Amino acid sequence: MRHKKCVDINEAVLEWFETVGAKKIPVCGPMMQHKAKELADPLGIENFSASNLWLDIFRIRNNITCRSLCGETADVDPSSYEGWQERLPLVLVGYDDKDIFNMGEKTLFFRALPNKMIQKSEEARGENIPKERLTISLIKSKINVRLI
Repeated sequence: MRHKKCVDINEAVLEWFETVGAKKIPVCGPMMQHKAKELADPLGIENFSASNLWLDIFRIRNNITCRSLCGETADVDPSSYEGWQERLPLVLVGYDDKDIFNMGEKTLFFRALPNKMIQKSEEARGENIPKERLTISLIKSKINVRLI
């Protein structure tokens, strides 16, 4: 009887996982464990713990891996950066050193989804995920001129 209940909970969690995956919702390990505990009650499984061992075995059995999310890489066109080192001197011709700046961005995320998710191995790829954020621009001149 115990084996049947384990099969039931595994099937229920896998079905839920595939449903949220189809909606492109990132799922991390603790989310999956929480959902397994939620699904155990309606299935009549008492004292189900959804331990880390259960999660590891479930992931291995269903070929599910944990991947870092980096959705921005999916948006970059490789032709936009190929050969930039050769083109840069040509672009900078006619500019004084005092007019050349480097800008970088730092982003602070809040109310963000997990930066790692559990997914089927063959489906691993980045997606852009809506995030609430504050972006800060950091700018430095080539000759260290202070503008502010």
